[in-house]
Amino acid sequence: MFKHIYPALISCIFLTTSWGQSFSVNPFSSLGIGETEPLVEARFGGVGSAFSAVYDSVSINTFNPASYAFLSKGLPLFGISFAANLSDYSQNGTSNSARMVGITNFTLAIPIKNKFGLTFGLKPYSRKGYSFRNYSLIGADSVENSYIGSGSTQNAFLGFSYAPINSKKMALSFGFNSGYIFGRVLSERKAKYISTSTSGAEDIVEVNLNSFHVSLGALYRYSFCAPKNQSNINRSKRVLNHQFTLGVTYEPQQLLTAKRTYGLYFADVDVDDLNDYDTILFESNISGTIVNPTKLSLGFSYIFKPLSANRAGKLVYSLSVYGNYTSLKSSTYAESFATTTTSAVYSDASTTSFGVEFLPKSKNDTKSLKFDYIKRVQYRVGFTQQSFGFSYNLTPYVQNSFTTGLGLPIGGANSNSRLNLSAQYGKRTAGTGSIEQSIWSFGVGIIVSPSGYDSWFRKYKLD
Repeated sequence: MFKHIYPALISCIFLTTSWGQSFSVNPFSSLGIGETEPLVEARFGGVGSAFSAVYDSVSINTFNPASYAFLSKGLPLFGISFAANLSDYSQNGTSNSARMVGITNFTLAIPIKNKFGLTFGLKPYSRKGYSFRNYSLIGADSVENSYIGSGSTQNAFLGFSYAPINSKKMALSFGFNSGYIFGRVLSERKAKYISTSTSGAEDIVEVNLNSFHVSLGALYRYSFCAPKNQSNINRSKRVLNHQFTLGVTYEPQQLLTAKRTYGLYFADVDVDDLNDYDTILFESNISGTIVNPTKLSLGFSYIFKPLSANRAGKLVYSLSVYGNYTSLKSSTYAESFATTTTSAVYSDASTTSFGVEFLPKSKNDTKSLKFDYIKRVQYRVGFTQQSFGFSYNLTPYVQNSFTTGLGLPIGGANSNSRLNLSAQYGKRTAGTGSIEQSIWSFGVGIIVSPSGYDSWFRKYKLD
């Protein structure tokens, strides 16, 4: 196992230097503390990010912490994933392009016996990144107004899951993620004369987050069989080839502690020269709170594994269907500091997702899998519709996206290591006159697990 994990860990050390930089190049991140919508993760991106009811022995589902209890005993998973967004923006005949690449998370999940799971890792919480300007005429001079945003915040979390019921026919689990959010976001506004002089003014707002955060999850799974092709098999030995799962995740409204620094400056010679600034107002490290809105996700999955007609008890393929609905009460977002209070920045938002996953050959027939790699690949497609909390002329922005992805096994037929790939194409708009965004999103993720001969927490007997 370790010969595979060490290169991944070394990659993390180099790549985490980018976590302190802005992930986002998006004008929509100008509101509040930036975008809090999760970046597309490779494992779930292919099925439309329908994540609430997804769990198996080859996935780390940090969105639903109840999933940690169902990892393979003695086989921990180490995961790291990346995302890239390619966006084209257009509005009233003006267009622009933006590119973004970043780490979406890295996580270590450890199963404990048959009913417990433990996970810890790091993933983005919010990101701000934009740069645009407009012009206005004041008297005989033109004024250039510039708006710049940067920075990001991260969530370092520890998750735990417990399954009081975990039998072949039925399972029930509960879990939580307890995290610490840290980082800063920066918003700058600058106005300067461009004809008669370069004098002007600038204000800078910096918000530092340092706060605890919690999210909860639950899963219920019921498995059953259809007696077709199993009538000659003893009832106790029949294969449960139908599986239905319900999942729920919940983030309660929480107050995140933060500090705000505000500076207002004027320059009568050159506003672009920091040495020419006169400070009009400066407030440093003003304590306050930010309301983290309630977020509720409900999801289901149905997995069907038909049986072979001529080989009793042998599965032919696996077909999974996923659905997910997420509601975000973003209208409750508010920032409250000693010197300023901001609210009503957003309206409520929601996301509806569907996805399908197809595995040509089920894992219990491992003899036929050893030399047929294509049949071990998971094929995924999905669809997502998102209604955002920001709007144009009172019309909310909506994005429709189509997704696809692959789950590529690494190693032998019994290996839990995977390389996940996903691609998404979507369009975001709020109607005529609004900013229209065409976006391509790509995800790459790797899951590394020890082999069965290198499993953790195994008890050995000596003769």
